[in-house]
Amino acid sequence: MLYLVSGTSRSGKTLIARKILAEKQIPYLSLDWLMMGFNDGIPEYGIHHLLWPNEIAEKKWLFLQDKIDCMLVDGMDYVIEGEGILPGFIAGLVEKHPGRVKAVFMAYTEIDLAD
Repeated sequence: MLYLVSGTSRSGKTLIARKILAEKQIPYLSLDWLMMGFNDGIPEYGIHHLLWPNEIAEKKWLFLQDKIDCMLVDGMDYVIEGEGILPGFIAGLVEKHPGRVKAVFMAYTEIDLAD
């Protein structure tokens, strides 16, 4: 099973991912780590912290898509967490690998603009 935890920054994604890890005892990948690898290690790819989250997600998906497909074909259980996954990308995975992908997208229902 592949568990994908994505959504808005500071919405509790890491907390949810850690709960899955504690229960399932499976490998974990933070997309923040991947982001910094692109940002600092291979800037020529144009994936950097100054982009909007949806732009980062679209650029990273080209890299993640095949990696995730291989995990699912090989039957690996894994947790991937970070804001770099868009719901539209997951729809294709669910269709291609029925019963092998669980995803949650975290967000806020209210925001206080005074903070």
